[in-house]
Amino acid sequence: MSKRQTLTLHRWLGLVILLPLLLQTLTGLMLVYKWPLARLLDASGMQRATQHVDSTPGRIVELATGLWSESKIRRLYFPDSAKGTFFLLLQQGDGERYYASMDPGDGRVLREGNIWQFPVEAALQLHFQPLPGWKGNTLVLLTGAGLLALMAAGTVAWWPRKGRWRQSLGIRGGLRRRLMIRQLHRTLGILMLPVFAVIAVTGSLMALEIALQNTGPGTAGTQRVPEPVSGADLDRTIALAQSVVSGARLRDISFPDGNTKVQFHAPEINQRAVHSVLVGGHPLQVLKYSPAQENTAWWVTLLPIHSGDILSPWGNWIVLGAGFCLLVIGSLGAWLWLPERTK
Repeated sequence: MSKRQTLTLHRWLGLVILLPLLLQTLTGLMLVYKWPLARLLDASGMQRATQHVDSTPGRIVELATGLWSESKIRRLYFPDSAKGTFFLLLQQGDGERYYASMDPGDGRVLREGNIWQFPVEAALQLHFQPLPGWKGNTLVLLTGAGLLALMAAGTVAWWPRKGRWRQSLGIRGGLRRRLMIRQLHRTLGILMLPVFAVIAVTGSLMALEIALQNTGPGTAGTQRVPEPVSGADLDRTIALAQSVVSGARLRDISFPDGNTKVQFHAPEINQRAVHSVLVGGHPLQVLKYSPAQENTAWWVTLLPIHSGDILSPWGNWIVLGAGFCLLVIGSLGAWLWLPERTK
Protein backbone atom coordinates (compact mmCIF):
# COMPACT_ATOMS: atom_id res chain seq x y z
CA MET A 1 0.00 0.00 0.00
CA SER A 2 1.42 3.38 -1.02
CA LYS A 3 1.71 6.31 1.37
CA ARG A 4 -1.08 8.06 -0.49
CA GLN A 5 -3.39 5.08 -0.03
CA THR A 6 -2.40 4.81 3.63
CA LEU A 7 -3.20 8.50 4.13
CA THR A 8 -6.62 7.95 2.54
CA LEU A 9 -7.22 5.01 4.89
CA HIS A 10 -6.17 7.20 7.82
CA ARG A 11 -8.66 9.88 6.83
CA TRP A 12 -11.59 7.50 6.47
CA LEU A 13 -10.79 5.68 9.71
CA GLY A 14 -10.75 9.04 11.48
CA LEU A 15 -14.13 9.95 10.01
CA VAL A 16 -15.69 6.62 11.03
CA ILE A 17 -14.59 6.72 14.67
CA LEU A 18 -14.69 10.51 15.15
CA LEU A 19 -17.93 10.78 17.13
CA PRO A 20 -17.43 7.77 19.46
CA LEU A 21 -13.80 8.80 19.95
CA LEU A 22 -14.78 12.34 20.93
CA LEU A 23 -17.38 10.89 23.34
CA GLN A 24 -14.80 8.58 24.92
CA THR A 25 -12.31 11.44 25.22
CA LEU A 26 -14.69 13.98 26.74
CA THR A 27 -16.15 11.53 29.27
CA GLY A 28 -12.70 10.15 30.09
CA LEU A 29 -11.43 13.66 30.87
CA MET A 30 -14.30 14.09 33.33
CA LEU A 31 -13.38 10.88 35.16
CA VAL A 32 -9.71 11.62 35.87
CA TYR A 33 -10.77 13.66 38.91
CA LYS A 34 -14.29 12.28 39.27
CA TRP A 35 -15.45 13.38 42.72
CA PRO A 36 -13.62 16.75 42.86
CA LEU A 37 -15.13 17.59 39.46
CA ALA A 38 -18.59 16.54 40.67
CA ARG A 39 -18.25 18.99 43.58
CA LEU A 40 -16.99 21.72 41.27
CA LEU A 41 -19.93 21.31 38.88
CA ASP A 42 -22.55 20.89 41.61
CA ALA A 43 -21.37 22.20 44.98
CA SER A 44 -24.87 22.27 46.46
CA GLY A 45 -25.57 18.68 45.45
CA MET A 46 -22.23 16.93 45.82
CA GLN A 47 -20.50 18.77 48.68
CA ARG A 48 -21.46 18.38 52.32
CA ALA A 49 -23.05 21.35 54.00
CA THR A 50 -22.66 20.32 57.67
CA GLN A 51 -19.60 20.37 59.86
CA HIS A 52 -20.68 18.31 62.84
CA VAL A 53 -20.27 14.60 63.63
CA ASP A 54 -20.99 12.20 60.78
CA SER A 55 -23.99 9.91 60.70
CA THR A 56 -23.27 6.18 60.64
CA PRO A 57 -23.78 4.31 57.35
CA GLY A 58 -26.63 2.46 59.02
CA ARG A 59 -28.37 5.76 59.77
CA ILE A 60 -27.93 6.89 56.16
CA VAL A 61 -29.46 3.61 54.92
CA GLU A 62 -32.38 3.92 57.34
CA LEU A 63 -33.12 7.44 56.14
CA ALA A 64 -32.81 6.39 52.50
CA THR A 65 -35.09 3.39 53.02
CA GLY A 66 -37.73 5.66 54.55
CA LEU A 67 -37.46 8.26 51.80
CA TRP A 68 -37.49 5.82 48.89
CA SER A 69 -39.59 2.99 50.27
CA GLU A 70 -40.48 1.74 46.78
CA SER A 71 -36.83 1.47 45.75
CA LYS A 72 -33.97 -0.84 46.70
CA ILE A 73 -30.48 0.36 47.55
CA ARG A 74 -27.98 -1.31 45.21
CA ARG A 75 -24.81 0.48 46.24
CA LEU A 76 -23.70 3.11 48.73
CA TYR A 77 -20.47 5.03 48.12
CA PHE A 78 -18.72 6.59 51.10
CA PRO A 79 -17.38 10.17 51.04
CA ASP A 80 -14.04 10.35 49.26
CA SER A 81 -12.85 13.30 51.38
CA ALA A 82 -13.88 15.67 54.16
CA LYS A 83 -15.98 17.59 51.62
CA GLY A 84 -17.59 14.51 50.08
CA THR A 85 -21.10 13.11 50.43
CA PHE A 86 -22.65 9.68 50.57
CA PHE A 87 -23.73 8.68 47.06
CA LEU A 88 -26.48 6.12 46.54
CA LEU A 89 -27.47 4.00 43.57
CA LEU A 90 -31.06 2.77 43.90
CA GLN A 91 -33.31 0.61 41.79
CA GLN A 92 -36.91 1.71 41.45
CA GLY A 93 -39.90 -0.59 41.26
CA ASP A 94 -39.96 -0.35 37.46
CA GLY A 95 -36.30 -1.39 37.29
CA GLU A 96 -34.99 2.09 36.48
CA ARG A 97 -31.92 3.40 38.27
CA TYR A 98 -32.20 6.36 40.62
CA TYR A 99 -29.40 8.33 42.26
CA ALA A 100 -29.05 10.46 45.37
CA SER A 101 -26.39 12.28 47.39
CA MET A 102 -26.79 12.66 51.16
CA ASP A 103 -24.96 14.85 53.64
CA PRO A 104 -22.76 12.76 55.99
CA GLY A 105 -23.61 15.01 58.91
CA ASP A 106 -27.40 15.06 59.13
CA GLY A 107 -28.35 12.68 56.31
CA ARG A 108 -30.12 15.43 54.38
CA VAL A 109 -30.75 14.71 50.69
CA LEU A 110 -28.68 17.17 48.67
CA ARG A 111 -29.52 15.98 45.17
CA GLU A 112 -31.69 13.19 43.75
CA GLY A 113 -32.94 12.13 40.35
CA ASN A 114 -32.01 10.12 37.27
CA ILE A 115 -28.48 9.85 35.97
CA TRP A 116 -28.69 13.14 34.07
CA GLN A 117 -28.97 15.00 37.38
CA PHE A 118 -25.40 13.85 38.07
CA PRO A 119 -23.23 14.80 35.05
CA VAL A 120 -20.06 13.05 36.23
CA GLU A 121 -21.96 9.82 36.92
CA ALA A 122 -23.51 10.14 33.45
CA ALA A 123 -20.00 10.53 32.04
CA LEU A 124 -18.96 7.33 33.81
CA GLN A 125 -21.88 5.44 32.26
CA LEU A 126 -21.25 6.84 28.78
CA HIS A 127 -17.52 6.11 28.99
CA PHE A 128 -17.83 2.46 29.95
CA GLN A 129 -21.13 1.60 28.27
CA PRO A 130 -22.41 4.26 25.83
CA LEU A 131 -25.10 1.87 24.55
CA PRO A 132 -27.13 -0.73 26.51
CA GLY A 133 -25.71 -4.20 27.05
CA TRP A 134 -23.20 -5.82 24.71
CA LYS A 135 -23.63 -3.05 22.13
CA GLY A 136 -22.00 -0.54 24.47
CA ASN A 137 -19.04 -2.83 25.26
CA THR A 138 -18.60 -3.56 21.55
CA LEU A 139 -18.65 0.14 20.64
CA VAL A 140 -15.97 0.95 23.23
CA LEU A 141 -13.83 -1.98 22.07
CA LEU A 142 -14.17 -1.02 18.38
CA THR A 143 -13.38 2.62 19.17
CA GLY A 144 -10.15 1.60 20.91
CA ALA A 145 -9.21 -0.76 18.06
CA GLY A 146 -10.09 1.94 15.54
CA LEU A 147 -7.85 4.45 17.31
CA LEU A 148 -4.94 2.00 17.20
CA ALA A 149 -5.51 1.40 13.46
CA LEU A 150 -5.83 5.15 12.90
CA MET A 151 -2.50 5.80 14.62
CA ALA A 152 -0.80 2.99 12.71
CA ALA A 153 -2.02 4.29 9.36
CA GLY A 154 -1.09 7.87 10.26
CA THR A 155 2.41 6.84 11.34
CA VAL A 156 3.02 4.91 8.12
CA ALA A 157 1.76 7.83 6.02
CA TRP A 158 4.01 10.25 7.95
CA TRP A 159 7.18 8.12 8.16
CA PRO A 160 9.99 10.36 6.84
CA ARG A 161 12.93 9.54 4.65
CA LYS A 162 16.36 9.18 6.22
CA GLY A 163 17.74 12.47 7.46
CA ARG A 164 14.41 14.29 7.47
CA TRP A 165 13.15 13.43 10.94
CA ARG A 166 13.49 16.95 12.37
CA GLN A 167 11.90 18.58 9.34
CA SER A 168 9.04 16.09 9.42
CA LEU A 169 8.03 17.26 12.90
CA GLY A 170 8.47 20.97 12.35
CA ILE A 171 5.70 23.50 11.80
CA ARG A 172 6.80 26.05 9.23
CA GLY A 173 5.43 29.58 9.29
CA GLY A 174 4.28 31.60 6.32
CA LEU A 175 2.15 28.81 4.83
CA ARG A 176 -1.52 28.80 3.98
CA ARG A 177 -3.79 28.15 6.96
CA ARG A 178 -4.77 24.71 5.70
CA LEU A 179 -1.13 23.59 5.46
CA MET A 180 -0.34 25.01 8.91
CA ILE A 181 -3.26 23.08 10.40
CA ARG A 182 -2.19 19.90 8.62
CA GLN A 183 1.30 20.22 10.09
CA LEU A 184 -0.07 20.87 13.59
CA HIS A 185 -2.37 17.84 13.29
CA ARG A 186 0.55 15.67 12.19
CA THR A 187 3.06 16.88 14.77
CA LEU A 188 0.71 16.64 17.75
CA GLY A 189 -0.35 13.16 16.67
CA ILE A 190 3.20 11.84 16.37
CA LEU A 191 4.45 13.43 19.61
CA MET A 192 1.48 12.10 21.61
CA LEU A 193 1.49 8.70 19.90
CA PRO A 194 3.00 6.71 22.83
CA VAL A 195 0.47 8.07 25.35
CA PHE A 196 -2.45 7.56 22.94
CA ALA A 197 -1.31 3.98 22.32
CA VAL A 198 -1.17 3.16 26.05
CA ILE A 199 -4.62 4.64 26.67
CA ALA A 200 -6.13 2.86 23.65
CA VAL A 201 -4.62 -0.54 24.49
CA THR A 202 -5.57 -0.47 28.18
CA GLY A 203 -9.07 0.84 27.43
CA SER A 204 -9.65 -1.81 24.76
CA LEU A 205 -8.50 -4.62 27.04
CA MET A 206 -10.80 -3.48 29.85
CA ALA A 207 -13.73 -3.27 27.41
CA LEU A 208 -12.87 -6.79 26.23
CA GLU A 209 -12.84 -8.06 29.82
CA ILE A 210 -16.27 -6.57 30.48
CA ALA A 211 -17.60 -8.03 27.23
CA LEU A 212 -16.29 -11.50 28.13
CA GLN A 213 -17.89 -11.26 31.59
CA ASN A 214 -21.23 -10.22 30.13
CA THR A 215 -21.27 -13.07 27.61
CA GLY A 216 -19.96 -15.74 29.96
CA PRO A 217 -22.10 -18.63 31.22
CA GLY A 218 -24.74 -17.76 33.78
CA THR A 219 -24.42 -13.98 33.52
CA ALA A 220 -27.83 -13.25 32.04
CA GLY A 221 -30.71 -12.65 34.40
CA THR A 222 -28.92 -13.77 37.58
CA GLN A 223 -28.75 -10.42 39.37
CA ARG A 224 -31.16 -10.45 42.28
CA VAL A 225 -32.86 -7.42 43.72
CA PRO A 226 -31.21 -6.59 47.09
CA GLU A 227 -33.15 -7.52 50.20
CA PRO A 228 -33.99 -4.74 52.68
CA VAL A 229 -31.29 -4.24 55.31
CA SER A 230 -31.71 -2.44 58.65
CA GLY A 231 -29.35 0.29 59.76
CA ALA A 232 -28.25 -1.57 62.88
CA ASP A 233 -27.51 -4.72 60.88
CA LEU A 234 -25.51 -2.71 58.38
CA ASP A 235 -23.38 -1.08 61.07
CA ARG A 236 -22.66 -4.50 62.59
CA THR A 237 -21.83 -5.84 59.13
CA ILE A 238 -19.37 -3.01 58.45
CA ALA A 239 -17.75 -3.46 61.88
CA LEU A 240 -17.30 -7.16 61.16
CA ALA A 241 -15.74 -6.39 57.77
CA GLN A 242 -13.44 -3.78 59.33
CA SER A 243 -12.16 -6.38 61.78
CA VAL A 244 -10.81 -8.28 58.76
CA VAL A 245 -9.28 -5.26 56.99
CA SER A 246 -8.07 -3.25 59.95
CA GLY A 247 -7.32 0.42 59.29
CA ALA A 248 -8.47 0.46 55.66
CA ARG A 249 -10.74 3.28 54.46
CA LEU A 250 -14.27 2.37 53.37
CA ARG A 251 -15.06 2.75 49.67
CA ASP A 252 -18.57 1.35 49.13
CA ILE A 253 -21.07 -1.33 50.06
CA SER A 254 -23.39 -3.36 47.82
CA PHE A 255 -25.78 -6.25 48.28
CA PRO A 256 -25.08 -9.21 45.96
CA ASP A 257 -27.32 -12.28 46.35
CA GLY A 258 -28.87 -11.05 49.60
CA ASN A 259 -25.49 -10.61 51.34
CA THR A 260 -23.46 -7.45 51.95
CA LYS A 261 -20.21 -6.74 50.12
CA VAL A 262 -17.99 -4.18 51.83
CA GLN A 263 -15.11 -2.73 49.82
CA PHE A 264 -12.10 -0.86 51.17
CA HIS A 265 -9.48 1.27 49.43
CA ALA A 266 -6.15 -0.51 48.95
CA PRO A 267 -3.65 2.31 48.22
CA GLU A 268 -0.74 -0.02 49.00
CA ILE A 269 -1.59 -1.79 45.71
CA ASN A 270 -2.74 1.22 43.66
CA GLN A 271 -5.27 4.05 43.88
CA ARG A 272 -8.03 2.03 42.19
CA ALA A 273 -7.56 -1.32 43.96
CA VAL A 274 -9.97 -2.56 46.62
CA HIS A 275 -10.13 -5.17 49.36
CA SER A 276 -13.53 -6.92 49.39
CA VAL A 277 -15.26 -8.57 52.33
CA LEU A 278 -18.51 -10.50 51.81
CA VAL A 279 -20.64 -10.71 54.96
CA GLY A 280 -23.91 -12.58 55.45
CA GLY A 281 -25.74 -15.41 57.17
CA HIS A 282 -27.51 -15.73 60.50
CA PRO A 283 -25.66 -15.01 62.69
CA LEU A 284 -23.56 -12.57 60.67
CA GLN A 285 -20.21 -13.94 59.55
CA VAL A 286 -17.51 -13.27 57.00
CA LEU A 287 -18.31 -15.45 53.99
CA LYS A 288 -15.35 -14.43 51.84
CA TYR A 289 -12.37 -12.12 52.05
CA SER A 290 -10.74 -11.06 48.77
CA PRO A 291 -7.58 -8.98 49.34
CA ALA A 292 -6.64 -6.65 46.52
CA GLN A 293 -3.32 -8.40 45.88
CA GLU A 294 -5.16 -11.62 44.98
CA ASN A 295 -7.55 -9.99 42.51
CA THR A 296 -6.58 -11.28 39.05
CA ALA A 297 -9.05 -9.15 37.09
CA TRP A 298 -7.39 -7.23 34.26
CA TRP A 299 -8.77 -3.87 35.39
CA VAL A 300 -6.79 -4.00 38.65
CA THR A 301 -3.60 -3.58 36.63
CA LEU A 302 -4.95 -1.75 33.60
CA LEU A 303 -7.12 0.96 35.15
CA PRO A 304 -4.30 2.73 37.06
CA ILE A 305 -2.31 2.80 33.80
CA HIS A 306 -5.30 3.97 31.77
CA SER A 307 -6.09 6.80 34.21
CA GLY A 308 -2.46 7.80 34.85
CA ASP A 309 -2.62 6.92 38.55
CA ILE A 310 0.43 4.68 38.19
CA LEU A 311 2.58 7.81 37.70
CA SER A 312 0.85 9.84 40.41
CA PRO A 313 0.79 12.76 40.88
CA TRP A 314 1.93 13.67 37.36
CA GLY A 315 0.25 10.78 35.56
CA ASN A 316 -3.23 12.27 35.86
CA TRP A 317 -2.00 15.49 34.29
CA ILE A 318 -0.37 13.53 31.46
CA VAL A 319 -3.69 11.80 30.75
CA LEU A 320 -5.55 15.11 30.91
CA GLY A 321 -3.08 16.69 28.50
CA ALA A 322 -3.34 13.71 26.16
CA GLY A 323 -7.13 13.94 26.24
CA PHE A 324 -7.14 17.62 25.33
CA CYS A 325 -4.58 16.97 22.58
CA LEU A 326 -6.78 14.20 21.19
CA LEU A 327 -9.72 16.61 21.08
CA VAL A 328 -7.60 19.14 19.22
CA ILE A 329 -6.20 16.56 16.81
CA GLY A 330 -9.65 15.11 16.10
CA SER A 331 -11.14 18.56 15.53
CA LEU A 332 -8.29 19.56 13.20
CA GLY A 333 -8.59 16.30 11.30
CA ALA A 334 -12.32 16.81 10.81
CA TRP A 335 -11.68 20.38 9.64
CA LEU A 336 -9.09 19.16 7.15
CA TRP A 337 -11.44 16.52 5.80
CA LEU A 338 -14.52 18.67 5.34
CA PRO A 339 -13.18 21.32 2.90
CA GLU A 340 -12.13 18.60 0.46
CA ARG A 341 -15.75 17.45 0.24
CA THR A 342 -17.51 20.83 0.36
CA LYS A 343 -15.72 22.85 -2.26
